[in-house]
Amino acid sequence: MLPAAILAAIAATFLTHWAVMLWNSSYGGTPHMMSLIPASTLEPLMRAYFVPLAFILAGAYVAPRFKLATAAALSGLIIGLMVALSLSLSEHLSDPIWRRVVTWCLWIAAIAVSLFQARRMHKTEEPSSNVTGWN
Repeated sequence: MLPAAILAAIAATFLTHWAVMLWNSSYGGTPHMMSLIPASTLEPLMRAYFVPLAFILAGAYVAPRFKLATAAALSGLIIGLMVALSLSLSEHLSDPIWRRVVTWCLWIAAIAVSLFQARRMHKTEEPSSNVTGWN
């Protein structure tokens, strides 16, 4: 479960980078809405949402049983890492306070959405007494 979650987080990092690069390019000289936001702002905010979401959902998806408990454990790991990084890097960050607050809100939203989805996956999995399909 943890290797799949880590691979999903790495994949989400690459996908968000390429999405930002695609959105910030102007097609035929016509800029669109997303090109108005600089990539240096948009990419970290997208990563703040999609990386924890992919990490938790991938770990819960590959878990054979107890998908909600797996998602909760991975959420605890993410929260611990977020707090540790925020405390250790708070002096070195040059980001404005609004960006830190928005990043934290996106982290919390991603964790909430992934826990909700894991709960839905957990409810739809077959009961353990009927795993083999024999009645």
